[in-house]
Amino acid sequence: MTAGFYLALAPWLAFVVVDRSAGMGPDDSALFAAALSLIVVGREVKLRSLHLLPLLGLCLFGGLSALAAGFHNPSWMARDDRALVFGALCFALVASMLRQPLTSPYGRETPSARRASVGTVRRHHLRVTLRWVVATAAIAASFTIANFAGGPFASTLFDWLLPIGFVIAAAVWSPPTPAAAGDEAGAALTLMESFLSRPARRSVPAPSGSPSLRLVAGPPNDPAEGLAEAPSRARL
Repeated sequence: MTAGFYLALAPWLAFVVVDRSAGMGPDDSALFAAALSLIVVGREVKLRSLHLLPLLGLCLFGGLSALAAGFHNPSWMARDDRALVFGALCFALVASMLRQPLTSPYGRETPSARRASVGTVRRHHLRVTLRWVVATAAIAASFTIANFAGGPFASTLFDWLLPIGFVIAAAVWSPPTPAAAGDEAGAALTLMESFLSRPARRSVPAPSGSPSLRLVAGPPNDPAEGLAEAPSRARL
């Protein structure tokens, strides 16, 4: 995955940190995340490669900020806002798998990936998106458990340690690259080219009445053949 994907994911991570660490309410935290999403959207517009994920963040956090401000930060939103935003991201990732996975625009394009078929590339991005579906669903569940579990240890575990671990695991674990089929085709092509580029070896019949001699065009590939032909040359 390219750095653009993690930049598009940054508003969700920033919302969690600001909502818990900075002592801000859901409205201000969502407004901060919406501003960060706007920066990411502006960056992609400048690069002429605007994708759906930062637009989703802008709409989600902008709407959440307006909703929280309109209802004066209700208690249920202050409790469940983190699980809500990651649940929404998980739902968007699942829905995108029906057409174009949200992670597909952020895949790295390599020479071997360009040789792969369209179906192979799509299956790769489906696996990557499924990986983040599992991670975001686990993060949402962890935040939900933290809302009902008491004590500082449970809060540290379910609010911070497990979500951070899920993000790191999703970012580090790499599924098979989409170039598997392309690499196999490239290896077969290379083998065929090396076979066709070998010098032709053919036997030339010796003139009539001359001692038995086999003339071979091209350098010998087998050292044993060269040793077998040496006595015939010596007899000449």
